[in-house]
Order: sequence, then structure tokens, then C-alpha cells
Amino acid sequence: MSMQLYFLALLHSLKAYLHNSWLFLALFGAFGIACLLWVIAEKWKTCSQWNSDDIAHLLVFEAFIAAGTVLYKVGTIITLSARFSVDTAAIIFFIAMPMLLWLQWHRRRPDEWQRNNASSNTANVAQAG
Repeated sequence: MSMQLYFLALLHSLKAYLHNSWLFLALFGAFGIACLLWVIAEKWKTCSQWNSDDIAHLLVFEAFIAAGTVLYKVGTIITLSARFSVDTAAIIFFIAMPMLLWLQWHRRRPDEWQRNNASSNTANVAQAG
């Protein structure tokens, strides 16, 4: 039981430190860099080339992270209702943004689907032959 209380006290002090310092910038910055590295890894894994749409989507995503950072700081300054804290919004943000990023990078475009389907059919014929 004492370990749980210690953990809760640690979270409470971290929350107070995030609200009263600029540590949240490091948190949101690390999140943005991690998402950027994830996209680079996905592009490398699929051996796909960068195009202007990919860069535009990535810039919009990073702008959303910057907006989330500003809104978090504004939310810590403005007193919000006790039922919905700014920390709850930040947790929802940190869960939702990678999911949106994953959906963006894994959606299938018709031309990509046809290319992947043609290459998998060629590979299947080569294996069968």
C-alpha cells in the first residue's frame, strides 16, 4: 500500500512541476521527435519515396503538436473545471495523435494498392513457378 501512495505522490509532484515550469516543452518536443522518427522509419521500411504530400502531412502533424503545447500552457494558466483537467486533455492528446498519425501513414491509396497488388502477384507467380 505504501508503494502506491509513494507513486501517487510522485505523480502529483510531477504534475505540479509540469504546471509551474517549462518541462512540458521537453515533453511535447520529445513526443514530436518520436513521431517524426516513427514516420521516417515507416518510410524506410516500405522503401517509399518522399513526396510533397508526405511532407505537407508531416508539417501539419507537427503544427498540431505545437498547438497542443500552447494549449497545454494556456490550460495550466486558466483555471478549468475540476471534472476535466488539462492533464486529462494532454493524456487524450498523447493517445490520439499517434493513432491519427498511424491512420494517415497506413491508409491505402488506389495507385499504391495496385502497385503492391501487382508486385505481390508477380512474387506469387515466381514462387509457384
